[in-house]
Amino acid sequence: PSVEITEIADGDKIAFVAETDIRPEFELPEYKGLELEVDALDVTDEDVQENLDELRGRFGSYKPAERAVENDDVLLIDIDADVEGEEVEDLKQQALSYEVGKDGIIPGLDDAVLGLSEGEEASFVFTPEFGDHEGRDISVTVKVTAVRERELPEVNDEFAMMAREFESAEELVTDLRDR
Repeated sequence: PSVEITEIADGDKIAFVAETDIRPEFELPEYKGLELEVDALDVTDEDVQENLDELRGRFGSYKPAERAVENDDVLLIDIDADVEGEEVEDLKQQALSYEVGKDGIIPGLDDAVLGLSEGEEASFVFTPEFGDHEGRDISVTVKVTAVRERELPEVNDEFAMMAREFESAEELVTDLRDR
């Protein structure tokens, strides 16, 4: 408890206020035998395909793409940034691996790189909402040094064995649906 002495009279009296926590009293209702009904989960073909694509993505590889940047490409980029001519060290990057449409490390970066080709660069401005440069315009220059596209493995028995040690692709898809 916390105690505050409000009055002391030598040899006569002492007055104080004391505060302490007490447990509330209540009656616990009967909980044994209660039934709970849970709605059945409807698994759609789209749900299964989404999980299958995510699994394929984990086993995918990258190959150079000799074209302009598209969504889901994985790039190597160099980033320079400054505020009113002063370099922003926290944003400066060399040979950064960046997946377009996924990371969003700097607002506006996806829009800036879409349509660029290897060796090209673009500039844009963003204003952070927090941090050291909150509310100040940051000028960013991004250079695309490599464009790679993801190659997803074909869904077949070999993939099923590699990904989850199933004998067939059918078993893999059935397992994804059950999960």
